[in-house]
Amino acid sequence: MSAARLHYEIHEGEGPFLLLVHGILTGRSLWRSNLAALARVARPVVVELWGHGRSPAPDDPALYHPDTFVRSFEEIRAELTTDRWLLCGQSLGAALTLRYSLDHPAHVLAQIFTNSTSALADADWVASTRAHAPGLAEALASGGRAALERLPMHPVHAKRMPAASR
Repeated sequence: MSAARLHYEIHEGEGPFLLLVHGILTGRSLWRSNLAALARVARPVVVELWGHGRSPAPDDPALYHPDTFVRSFEEIRAELTTDRWLLCGQSLGAALTLRYSLDHPAHVLAQIFTNSTSALADADWVASTRAHAPGLAEALASGGRAALERLPMHPVHAKRMPAASR
């Protein structure tokens, strides 16, 4: 396993730490418009997943496994020297923070999640997604950024996301 580390930022705030985890194709800017309000009740900790924002994109596939993200979140919690914290995840971030909550319930004060098919998917959705993944990977490899921007979950298509976050 590599020594690569997820990038995270700790923001000023009042109250317990609040881990904020974005979904695919977003990053720390997703939370920008909420930080001031959140700081009134918590100390936001904004993490960026592999290949997003300031986090590296390691070649080791094991680093992308949910268990590895959970371990990374637990390392961040330990570095903050807090016993319990709040969690908030969006889309894939919701799936990962829910996984963390299941693996480390004693360290979780509360769990918030939004916009996550991946977190609550049934077996049919998972099977369908896995079946389509190789074709999607091939389309992205051959089509580059233009193919990426055509994905329906790309932030350029978001109707409710503030422009500054896109």
